Amino acid sequence: MILRIGNAYGIPVTESMISGFSGIIAASAAGKTIASWFPGVKIGIAAAVTYGVGKAAQRWFENDMQMSEAEIETVFRKSCASYKR
Repeated sequence: MILRIGNAYGIPVTESMISGFSGIIAASAAGKTIASWFPGVKIGIAAAVTYGVGKAAQRWFENDMQMSEAEIETVFRKSCASYKR
């Protein structure tokens, strides 16, 4: 998904770019993954995390990949929280 978003912005995406971005998001997504152990919430959490990653990647590319880890994490968390099923 990150590759496609980067391509939409005309930015050639490398594996190291994806690894760096994914590393930032992984810590935030971990808590949501633990919550997915509860029956009935797994699909909603997966959808919210996917939405959050996409929105964070979009903002990252829009800002020429010049966002701090804290800014990326904030966009991710707010996007996950605002996701509507």
